[in-house]
Amino acid sequence: MIRAVLNRLNSIPADKIAHFAVGSVLFALLLPFIGAPHSLAVTIFVGAAKEIYDAAHKETNTPDVWDALATAAGAGMGFFCTFF
Repeated sequence: MIRAVLNRLNSIPADKIAHFAVGSVLFALLLPFIGAPHSLAVTIFVGAAKEIYDAAHKETNTPDVWDALATAAGAGMGFFCTFF
């Protein structure tokens, strides 16, 4: 079972892991200044805005809704850990 979980984790693209990490770090940096709910909202907004920027500059960037969701998931993990 552990091997199956590790194999599944290894299949996650590095780009999505980076977005998750940035989401959790941004949430953590904002947390002491604006609180958990606002940190979550700002981080989700930043992740979505980055993908909108990518969509507007397709010649040099690749927009991906999964990137925005990975960023939001990182923030969501931080939000969850704040209360538990």
